[in-house]
Amino acid sequence: MTYAEELEDTNRQVGVHACGVIIGAQDLTDVAPVATVEDKATKNKVVVTQYDGHVIESVGLIKMDFLGLKTLTLIKDALRNIKKTRGVEIDIDHIPIDDKETYDLYCSGHTIGTFQFESPGMQKYLRELQPSVIGDIIAMNALYRPGPMDNIPDFIARKQGRQEIKYDFDCMEKYLKDTYGICVYQEQVMLLSRELADFTRGESDSLRKAMGKKQLAKMEELYGKFMKQGVAKLTKTENLPEDEVRKRLEKIWEEWKKFASYAFNKSHAACYSWVSYQTAYLKAHYPAEFMAAVLNNELGDIKQVNFMTEECKRMKIAVLGPDVNESEYKFSVNEKGEIRYGMGGIKNVGEAAVAGIVAEREAKGKFRDFGDFLLRVADKGLNVRALENMAMAGCFDSFKGFHRAMPFYVAPNESAPFSEKAMRMVASYNERKNSSQMDLFGFGDDSGAEESFRIPLPDCEPWSKMKELEMEKEALGFYITSHPMDVYHLPLKYFSNCNVERLKLAMNDPERFLRRAVRLGGQITRSEEFMAKNGNPYGRFVIEDQSGALPFALFKETYRKNKELLTLNSFVMLYGVLDRPYPKAGQSPEEMPQTLEVRFNEAKLLDVLLEETNKTVYIKLNVAEMGEAEMKDFINVIKKNVGKQHYKIHLYDAADKKSCNMSPISGSINAHEVLPLLEKMPFVEFDLR
Repeated sequence: MTYAEELEDTNRQVGVHACGVIIGAQDLTDVAPVATVEDKATKNKVVVTQYDGHVIESVGLIKMDFLGLKTLTLIKDALRNIKKTRGVEIDIDHIPIDDKETYDLYCSGHTIGTFQFESPGMQKYLRELQPSVIGDIIAMNALYRPGPMDNIPDFIARKQGRQEIKYDFDCMEKYLKDTYGICVYQEQVMLLSRELADFTRGESDSLRKAMGKKQLAKMEELYGKFMKQGVAKLTKTENLPEDEVRKRLEKIWEEWKKFASYAFNKSHAACYSWVSYQTAYLKAHYPAEFMAAVLNNELGDIKQVNFMTEECKRMKIAVLGPDVNESEYKFSVNEKGEIRYGMGGIKNVGEAAVAGIVAEREAKGKFRDFGDFLLRVADKGLNVRALENMAMAGCFDSFKGFHRAMPFYVAPNESAPFSEKAMRMVASYNERKNSSQMDLFGFGDDSGAEESFRIPLPDCEPWSKMKELEMEKEALGFYITSHPMDVYHLPLKYFSNCNVERLKLAMNDPERFLRRAVRLGGQITRSEEFMAKNGNPYGRFVIEDQSGALPFALFKETYRKNKELLTLNSFVMLYGVLDRPYPKAGQSPEEMPQTLEVRFNEAKLLDVLLEETNKTVYIKLNVAEMGEAEMKDFINVIKKNVGKQHYKIHLYDAADKKSCNMSPISGSINAHEVLPLLEKMPFVEFDLR
């Protein structure tokens, strides 16, 4: 016997199922051998059967999968938020199943954050389907997976009445009516096998298993039985020729084979869809409380927190930075219905410190100023590093006279920053207050003692907006109050044709976007130079905007021409084209990826686009909203900012229905300087073309 023959059919390793639990009617050791192994996930010792899961039922045991869903925690958090902010206690298991607002949410496709229905593809199908009953939701949950997904267009067309609902045999209607004539669930396969071919309950379950697990021998055996018994029965009951019955049964069998290996059972889809419906109900009726729970559910995943924050903006729910007078450990909802970032999400700020801050605030009221805050919580787990990161994140922005640069200010002839000095002042005060010497100086009575303590704020320059945002990202992991790209919204509006998110979608759609021009604006967040094998330098970069980040590379002359602009944290507009990837060595056309890549060939700084453009600025003035002062302000802006851009003015009075166009005889403006100033004038509209 060879070594290979000795190894054949032996176990390679012992595996532990992630959530499988074996259940029997008696002590498991009476019917199966067991062993103790280490669970790789938890490192705990667990007892497992030595029989494989596929054969465990043959000895009279069953395997049940117990799945944990973090969505259940999300729902629990949302209910807690609702009770706290609105005083409403909801029995989530008894919400109305026909709630109009919930179905409106599904129909709109605004299902981000809801269980199982978040993907762009699912959102698209929901908008087309316009679900109106829970059965539609259950069916979509079951259909949206490889295999059954091919039936979704027909399912939608039949629901909308654009396609006739047909049944291969009349007797199939009672099991397929709710799904518009389309076989969606495993239960329908089982019920129809009994209806069409007189399968027993056990045989119908064997058919489900054989199809799902691709047990070819068992399927072949059941196919013969299905055809023989089905033809015999249906030629009598359906009054059809034998050949026609056989043809239709073969068609049904092939459809079952195609989808059954991926199909859900209806009970599974129904349970998942009910959980989804609960999340959709909460999002429709209590959007802020629900989205706060969603954000808490995504803590630790910066990309997802960013994504969900953008969804909040679409819903017109403000997501505010952390604040010591409103924030809790996690995301929460304030009295105005705004979401507050939790202090627990700030780097180097521990749970104990946040608990101390919240407990102090709830016991004695909000903090009056920075000194009051330090005096009350400095001994509750707060340290200098945590204090500085809280300042960077904006926790003290609501205090009058305070700005984020103050804790980091080092006074002349001193070595310690203000944060350290302030903590020492509080520690010294508390030490004196708690010592026996306090009585000698009149501090024995606690009343009014805290009011006599003040920490003078340093007189220093505040950070620039860009610096403030950089430090905010350092403390939180992402931007929350705004994004550096917001400063460049005008050049992005007039010169870009996509953002990172839309560009990534276009890269997966070669038919529509092959050879399309790309103009993408963003911040360079990675810039590295490498050396190719031939000795030529090339660069790898990452460009980021509010929607996401995109890596790209530049080679040869394109790299040499643009590398000076593509430095770390520069803000640029990249120009390029979407094209098919270059084939790798030895790669055949069939092996080529079916996606596009973007080839950038030019970069320009966002700062210079408006200033250097040859486009004309069209300015529209609403004279009904202008007085003499407004007119003078407008004229000053035009006169003081001379540049290279031509401009035209359109005056209109909507009330009197009068208007006129004006073009200057001479002179031009600097659009880079003028347009941001015009944005602040409510009587002005403008365009650039």
